[in-house]
Amino acid sequence: MNIKSSIIEAYRSSALSKAATLSSILTISLSLILIAIYMTISVNTNKIIKNLKDKIEIEIFLDDNIKLPEINSLKERVKTIAGVKSIIYVPKDSAAKIFENEFGKDLLDIFETNPLPPSLKVILFDEYKTADKLAKVREQLKGIPKVQDIVYSEKSIEVIDNNISAIIFLNITLIIILLISCIFIVSNTIRINIKNSEENIKILYLHGATTTNIKTQYIIQGIIMGLAASVITTLILFILYFNFTGRYDITDMKIEFLGIDNFAIIFIFGIILGITGSYFGTRKLHKIQK
Repeated sequence: MNIKSSIIEAYRSSALSKAATLSSILTISLSLILIAIYMTISVNTNKIIKNLKDKIEIEIFLDDNIKLPEINSLKERVKTIAGVKSIIYVPKDSAAKIFENEFGKDLLDIFETNPLPPSLKVILFDEYKTADKLAKVREQLKGIPKVQDIVYSEKSIEVIDNNISAIIFLNITLIIILLISCIFIVSNTIRINIKNSEENIKILYLHGATTTNIKTQYIIQGIIMGLAASVITTLILFILYFNFTGRYDITDMKIEFLGIDNFAIIFIFGIILGITGSYFGTRKLHKIQK
């Protein structure tokens, strides 16, 4: 049995079990669409987390009477701490301008003089922006002369640390469940088709066909189902993509949709699911020969 014959037999077998085959194709399509949605959610979740982390910094408030040489010495000392990426000195005047921009000038007008102290903004590398590592950096900064206070967005860090693992776990779990469901459905469809074609398979064995020859036929059937599902999914994603980008300004919304290059991954995914499902569906094929 050559490849051409296997393809013809695969098509014939699919035609004999139209309902099961169509159900498998639609299920794979739906699962691939859901995977694409989860991928989009994951991309945007990572983007939000990165934006939040980019805003995390340690601010060291200094004594009002600190001198420039002392500031330079302090900066050099802070630079030696592991995880420190850069340091920005914020003098009293700049601190007042920042305060005015955020809260208005009226609050500062209450005071006769600028009450805001000079400070150092310490930017850390991303891998150090966790609750534990930030706490360690703060401990190393404590006790340094001319330092009044050390502050950072402790609650924001805790929220990120507490939720990021749960989000990643949830996304991976849902995708794995969908993949296993697809493989099971394709496998079950192949088993139904094998059961319906049992007499024909016995005849093929009598005519010298090997288990590998017959398996090839059903694996090709799985590929056809995966390919059909991939085409349907890709078309739906294309429609959603162009409607989405046509109606909304993604830049303003700050939402990142899956790009066209990612559709190829979805397409290949469908074919792999079809092959994997059909492989498991033909594992007991040799029993028909006995």
